[in-house]
Amino acid sequence: MQEQTMPDLSSQYGINYQAGIDSGVPLHTIAGLHNYVENKCPPGSFLCAVLENNLHAACSRADQHNSAALPLIVGFMYAHLPVGAWGSPTVVKTWLVRTKETK
Repeated sequence: MQEQTMPDLSSQYGINYQAGIDSGVPLHTIAGLHNYVENKCPPGSFLCAVLENNLHAACSRADQHNSAALPLIVGFMYAHLPVGAWGSPTVVKTWLVRTKETK
């Protein structure tokens, strides 16, 4: 297994991404959440399903690491991500559109 380098996890929203890593959320998942929340990058299919609160799609799209960590990922999102960034397909779409307009 290749060693992963730690991405810059600074947050304009005051999110403690390190807490997710410390709780067992895979680093590549934290990086994806960071890119979605902080940089307004559309997430991949797994994270999109999780952010949209689509359990069936999340389970079917998860790799082995995310499958095992799914409860930790959701717990991290609940505790740390802005409420307006996740919860339904409409909320995710609005987050990306609203923030693109303000850039």
